[in-house]
Amino acid sequence: MAHAESHLSTSDYEMVKSFESAESLVIDLAARQHQMSQRSWAGSYSDVLPIVRVLNKAVSAFLIAMSPHSLETAILWGLIYLVTTLSLETKSHWQDFVRRLERIRRNLAILNARLRPCYYPNDELNLAILEVFTSLIRFWVASAKWMRGNPLAQLAPSPKLDGKFLKSFEDVEAAMEHFDKLSAVMSQPYHDRVQLIMDDEKRMRQTRFANAVGVSDELVAYPIHLLPSTHHAAVFHGRNDTLASINSHLDRGGDNLRSVLVHGIGGVGKTQTALQYAHRNASKYDAIFWIQSETYLSINASIKKIARGLKLPGSVSDGADEQNLAAFQSWQQAAKRNGRQWLIIFDNVEKLEEIFPNYVPITSGSIIITSRYPDCGLQKSFPLALKPFEVNDGAQLLKQYLKYPSTQLVDEVEDEKALKSLSERVDGLPLGLRAIAALMNARKSTTASKFMSLYDKGSRSLFKNSARVVEYHPDTSRVIGKEHVLDRIWHMSFGLLENQGELGDLPKPRLLLGVCALLCPDGIPLSLFGQASSHGSVTDRVSSPFGDEIDLDSAIVTLTQMALIDCDNSRITIHRLVQDAYIHYHLDSQRYDQLEKAVTASVSILFQSFPRQINGRPMHNDWEQCNSLIQHAKWLADRCAEIRSIISTFRPPPDTTELLKSCAWYLFEMADHRTAIHVLEIAKELCMDQKSELYAHLLNTNGCCAFELNDLITCRQDWEKALAIREIWAKRGVPGAEEELANQLNNFGNLESGEGKYDSALGFFDRAMKIRLKLGKEAIVPLGVSHMTTGRAYFLKGMHDEALQHYEKAEKIFQDQYGMKGHFMAHLNYAYGNLNYARGETENAKRFYVLAQKILEEDTPYHLLLAACNYKIACLEAAENKRDAALGALEKALAIAEFRDASGDTARILKKKAAILSKGGEEDQERAQILTADAEKVLAKERNLVMSLEDDGEDEWNLWVCPYWR
Repeated sequence: MAHAESHLSTSDYEMVKSFESAESLVIDLAARQHQMSQRSWAGSYSDVLPIVRVLNKAVSAFLIAMSPHSLETAILWGLIYLVTTLSLETKSHWQDFVRRLERIRRNLAILNARLRPCYYPNDELNLAILEVFTSLIRFWVASAKWMRGNPLAQLAPSPKLDGKFLKSFEDVEAAMEHFDKLSAVMSQPYHDRVQLIMDDEKRMRQTRFANAVGVSDELVAYPIHLLPSTHHAAVFHGRNDTLASINSHLDRGGDNLRSVLVHGIGGVGKTQTALQYAHRNASKYDAIFWIQSETYLSINASIKKIARGLKLPGSVSDGADEQNLAAFQSWQQAAKRNGRQWLIIFDNVEKLEEIFPNYVPITSGSIIITSRYPDCGLQKSFPLALKPFEVNDGAQLLKQYLKYPSTQLVDEVEDEKALKSLSERVDGLPLGLRAIAALMNARKSTTASKFMSLYDKGSRSLFKNSARVVEYHPDTSRVIGKEHVLDRIWHMSFGLLENQGELGDLPKPRLLLGVCALLCPDGIPLSLFGQASSHGSVTDRVSSPFGDEIDLDSAIVTLTQMALIDCDNSRITIHRLVQDAYIHYHLDSQRYDQLEKAVTASVSILFQSFPRQINGRPMHNDWEQCNSLIQHAKWLADRCAEIRSIISTFRPPPDTTELLKSCAWYLFEMADHRTAIHVLEIAKELCMDQKSELYAHLLNTNGCCAFELNDLITCRQDWEKALAIREIWAKRGVPGAEEELANQLNNFGNLESGEGKYDSALGFFDRAMKIRLKLGKEAIVPLGVSHMTTGRAYFLKGMHDEALQHYEKAEKIFQDQYGMKGHFMAHLNYAYGNLNYARGETENAKRFYVLAQKILEEDTPYHLLLAACNYKIACLEAAENKRDAALGALEKALAIAEFRDASGDTARILKKKAAILSKGGEEDQERAQILTADAEKVLAKERNLVMSLEDDGEDEWNLWVCPYWR
């Protein structure tokens, strides 16, 4: 109080003292809402409310910690009001104020989580807490003083004063960080115990979720070993110690999960070592599965193959990634019950979070992880560092690769010496040895010693002024002026391709290699190139840039003989280092035109094969084909972004953005928001015209992802821009523009409805519905969506009869188009459930929630709407004092929310679970406190958090999730 009195003006200090509590602050902020709304750039009191709510909880905990000392904290609320009022004077002040409030809120939420459920008071911790609150007071006083001195200025007009202001904010963050570290150390045993409890509960949730799917393994024909083709695994040398070590750690038996991490630099032979172990120990396992793990999409593609190999229910349906995963996890439980032994190999893991915890089994079994990174193992994985071969072993492997030893190894002494020298030249990397052998086999009459001479003469001046061709993590030895051990091989191999027969002005094998370098390296379907495949899922032939099947086959044979790719009867695989080498070789040597031709060919074949997203219509009927190609499209997008970051003038063909538009929409429909947003960022960067309908489509999809992630601020920003663009195109009468405008209007209505602006929402829905009625059959499904969203707005407005009328119209359309089990019917049944819940018709509400549940469990068992159904059922059960049933439904909901990493959904479920447990005995009440703290930690990570005026309860919790499933 003394600090505020001495630094604030008399009038400001008197105003600050007039606030007695957080409640009085909220009332005054609400009264000033009209003034805030007059600023086009200002938000609302809800921008300030989150920190008020979190700070109020922190103050309560603070006062308990300070007991028996009595402290006055009312000044905090007056200071927030003063700074809020002053910040509204300029846009820059307001934006900076809100940004800093958000950072403080997150830190306070973490502080709350540390203070609860258990706090062990001592002088050091009490002083740390006290410093947090005194630093907050100093910061808000400094903020008010600074803004009073600069009422209309932009930020930082006075370096001296601004320095003090910024220092006060740094002091706040330093105080919070100090408390966080101190409390973590002092209460570590307690938090370790809590974490153990939470981990155990999560594993139990996963087990129950998998068992609920009800898959049996009785129809599986054991043994089943789904491994990559052994086309070059037959040439395997050494590694006996490594294989023995893997065996000893996986062969220990017991009920625990056993795992080994095989890590090492690129090209050292990690994949081949894991594959060799699987083949040599096949008799030990009833089932062996191989999961390509470079990306989330690669993992899903592998699990799809596994599900089909096991003949699991639903594995042949369109785009059933979630269903396949749920069925596979359920199979694991069945296999455990029946004593099956299994091995899963996660190959080429880039980040541990890509596989853990969602894809790593929780039952007993064996796992091998291969990765370039030593930190990609599980907590109890045994790490095995795979090293390059010593010179003699490398020479032996090279000898095994040679196809013409009678002409290649003539002089026993000199040629053997040459093999050792060549092994040394590539540091004993198996990938390099195989590539050298391919170059030698292309000169079958050339002895090893003569080839060695040619190899040494192959040094190019290019190496003297270029960076590494490719990053061989974790190798950092390559510097300007020195070549990497594999660089010369790539230059010799790619140079040899330049002399092949040409198609136009680019050799066919080289163009094929360029395309393979731009797509996902594992499992490029031959059907993409216009060639029929016995296992390909792309059914329609595409126009091939490689000529007929004979020409394509010739190019494949050439690249296979050069050890640059591998091919079986349905797909091509390529090592990632070969991909990188091809791209950077062309970048280093400034062969940009050839690289652009490879990009053009890649875009062309994918654009022809990937289903088109037309005017915002659903792609449900094309999910299967999208699913088979999406990982290649995403990989191509990343490569284009990488090339553009190096060549600023690089522009892929226009069809690239059209392709990515369809890919992003499919990913959105599959609820893979993370990957969709990533693809959209690249697409927006590549889009040449930011006033085009195409750009509006990208903005709209990004807004749709943000909406379902409950990031309504980002959603509004994107949809406002998209709506402005589409209004213009519709006025011009461009074909399809009116339908897209209707989509945008309907989306905007959802946003307005989600923010409680129901009359505005109904206006947008009405405009969209009129356009869709005019369009007729082409927009019949979107018309049903308009009726459903209009009904939702009426429901939220309390006009239940009007809501029911629109729901019934939507139901007729959805049933006519998709039947009773269509995906849209799940959304509609959920809406019916909410309507009946609000009317007090609980049995009907539960019936509709269950109907929605069944539809979602069959097709999308990890959809957040399914989590919402389980949450609402839990609410109904809890209201009827059916505690166990309510907790069971919440466990199902939580398993889905955790899988989706959906912070708001997870926090809502944890809060509800805590509320139920808090009514139990002492042990339950302690668990309730743990869950509450866990919810607050989850929310601390959230951006743009929405808070209500009400006390902590279901009305507020509902604001943390997407408006669709509130």
